[in-house]
Amino acid sequence: MDPQILRAGFRVAVLVAGVALLLLIFEPRDSAEFVVSAMALVIGLIFMSLVAVLVWYSTPRMPKAHNASVQRRRKQQ
Repeated sequence: MDPQILRAGFRVAVLVAGVALLLLIFEPRDSAEFVVSAMALVIGLIFMSLVAVLVWYSTPRMPKAHNASVQRRRKQQ
């Protein structure tokens, strides 16, 4: 997946979660706005975790043979 799209998605998720958290501080607990802000915070956190999982799966892995040769060279130095 394109890293720019993932970065933009993560920024949107942080914005949604951050604004929702900021609103939760100032709203009364027994109001409907508090419930909506809490739901927005949960959705933002879920979206952040989904983007993080997508980044984790889309990053290329180093082959084990290459990694072993790099580790041997580091030990020799």
